[in-house]
Amino acid sequence: MVNELVITACGHGTTIDKIWATVFSVPDNLQKYKTSNAAAYCNTQNSLKLEGDSWVFARIVSENTPCSLDSFLPVTFEIFLTLDDRAIQKIMKEADTDDLARALTVENTVLQNKIFRNMSQKTAAMLKEDLEFMGTIPKSSIKESQRKILEIYRRLAGTGELFSEDDIYPDDEPDIDDDADAPPPPLLFVKPTEDIDLDDE
Repeated sequence: MVNELVITACGHGTTIDKIWATVFSVPDNLQKYKTSNAAAYCNTQNSLKLEGDSWVFARIVSENTPCSLDSFLPVTFEIFLTLDDRAIQKIMKEADTDDLARALTVENTVLQNKIFRNMSQKTAAMLKEDLEFMGTIPKSSIKESQRKILEIYRRLAGTGELFSEDDIYPDDEPDIDDDADAPPPPLLFVKPTEDIDLDDE
C-alpha cells in the first residue's frame, strides 16, 4: 500500500481562504495504472470554473517536504518566463495552436521568443506568420486563451509532472557539485520521465 498526499487550497484573488490535506491510498495491485485517485482528484479540482476571482487548486506533494503557499496562488501568463524548456515543451504539446497564437499577441518579445525556441522550426514559423496577420484581438479573447493554457500548466503542476526546485532541494541552498558542468536546476521543470521530440513528422 502506497499513500499519496494532496494539498488543496481555495481562495479569491491573491488570498488563500482555506487549505487542507487529503491522503489517497493506492493498493499494490493498482500501482501499475498511470492515473491514480489522487491525480484524478487534482484534475477535477483544477478544472473547476468558479465565479469572479475565486479559485481552487490541488497538487500532489511529497510527505515531509516543505511546500510554499505561493505555489497555490493564481499565476499569470508571465509564469512561462520562469519555466524550464522541458516544462514549456510539455505544456505546448497539449496547447491548442489557435489559443497559443491569441495568447502570444501580448507585447512581450522575450516571452514570445522563449515559446518559439521550444517548438520545431516549422511550427514556430507558422505561429509567427499567424501572429503577423492576426490583426487586433479583443483583450477578452486573449485572456481566455491564456486561461486555457494556464489550466494545462496548473493541471500538470498539480499531478506532479511539473514541480519546483524546492520540492527537490528542501534546504535553503541546493547541494550541487561545483565541478559539475551542468548548471543548477531552474525554478520549475519537468520530471525526466520521457523524451520530447520537437522534430516534425
